[in-house]
Amino acid sequence: MVSQILVVDDRVENLGVIEALLSREPYQLDYVSSGQAALEYLQFHQPDLVLLDIMMPEMSGFTVCQRLKENPDWQHIPIIAITALRGSEDLEKCLAAGADDFIAKPVDGKELRARIQAMLRIRHQYERLHHLLMLQDDLTHMVVHDLRSPLTSIAMSTSVLDRVVSEPLQVKQVKRILASINRLQCMVDSVLMLGKLKADRMALQLQSLNVGQMIEEAMADFQLFAQQRSILLRAELPEQPLAIMADHLLLRRIVDNLISNAVKFSGRESEVLLKVSYPDPNRLRIEVHDQGPGVSWALRERLFQKFETDDVVAGVKQTGLGLAFCKMAIEAHDGTIAIRDNSPQGSIFMIEIDADKADAGEMDVGGTGSGGTDAGGTGAGETGQIPRATGSVPSATQQDDPA
Repeated sequence: MVSQILVVDDRVENLGVIEALLSREPYQLDYVSSGQAALEYLQFHQPDLVLLDIMMPEMSGFTVCQRLKENPDWQHIPIIAITALRGSEDLEKCLAAGADDFIAKPVDGKELRARIQAMLRIRHQYERLHHLLMLQDDLTHMVVHDLRSPLTSIAMSTSVLDRVVSEPLQVKQVKRILASINRLQCMVDSVLMLGKLKADRMALQLQSLNVGQMIEEAMADFQLFAQQRSILLRAELPEQPLAIMADHLLLRRIVDNLISNAVKFSGRESEVLLKVSYPDPNRLRIEVHDQGPGVSWALRERLFQKFETDDVVAGVKQTGLGLAFCKMAIEAHDGTIAIRDNSPQGSIFMIEIDADKADAGEMDVGGTGSGGTDAGGTGAGETGQIPRATGSVPSATQQDDPA
C-alpha cells in the first residue's frame, strides 16, 4: 500500500532534498510551499503523514501544527517537524504546538526514513483501532436497539399484572419488577441517545421551554427518592418567567441525571440545591449542589467519559453513562458542563447554554418558577423514548445511577 505524504516547505531546494532521500520508498509525495496552501490542500485530501518545515514566512510551522490539531478531521494525522532550531526550548515549542516528532536540519536520510516508518506504523495502528471501535459501537447499537421490543412487551404485561394482584408480597414483587424494567429502559434510551449524539445524527427538537417549570417537575419526580434518604430538595429560581428555546427531552434528562447523582452521593440528613440564574442576559446557568464526599481532581479530568466511575460511596450502583450523556447533550446545545467544589463539602455540577429566549406567552410548557421553592406536586411524566412500565414505583432515573 502506497502511503501519501504531504511535504510543506517554502524553499524548492528543500523539497528536492526530501524527494531524493525518499526516492526508493513506496511513498506518494505531494508538495505545497506555504502553510496556507497546506490547509487548503487538507480540505480535499487526507495524507497519511505531514513533513512540515517550521521556519516559513507568513504562516509558520508552529501555526500550521496548531491549526491541524484543533481540527477534528485533521488532528489524527501525524506531523514530523523539520527544523534548523536546535535549542531545547524550540524543540519543546514544536511538540507543544502539536508536532508528533521532529528532525533537525540538515536532514539525514536514514533518520528521516526511520522516523517516517515509525509514524506511519502508529498511524496504521490508530486506523485499525478506530475501525474496531466503530464495529463495536455498531454492534452495541444494534443489540441495544433490539432490546426495545421485548422490554416494551414485558413492561406492558407487568403493568397489567400490577392492576390485578392484591396479596401484599405479590404486590411488592411486581413493584420491584416494574422498577427493574424502568432501569433497563432508561439504560437503553441512554445508550441509543449517546450513539446518536456521538455520530451527530440527533437533530435537536427545539421548542419554547419554561425552565422553572421543568426544574419543579424534575424535583417532584425525585421527591420520594430524596425523602427515603432524608434529603431535602430545594430550588432557587428567579422570579421572572424563564422561557428559552431548547430540546425539552434532552435538557430534562440532563437535569434528571444530575439530581439523581446528587441525591445518591449526598449523606443522610443533607440538602440538594438546584439553582437557576442568568450570569448574563443571554446565558442560562443551572447548578446542582450536593453535600456528598466530592470528586477528586484526578477523576474530574475523565469524569465525563463513558463508563468512568468512582467508588466514592459504598453500595451506590454506577453505570458510567449518565455524565457522558450529559456532556454530549449539553454540547449539542453549544453549551458547557463543569464541576467545582461545594462549601463546606460536596460538589457543584453546573451547565450553561445560550438563552435564546422565547415569548413567555407562547411557551409550550406552562408555569413559572418562584424563588426558594421546595419540591412538591406531581411530575411531568416520563422523559424516555420507550413506553414506560406504569405503577407506583419511582422513575427510572431515581433507581439507576446514571454516573
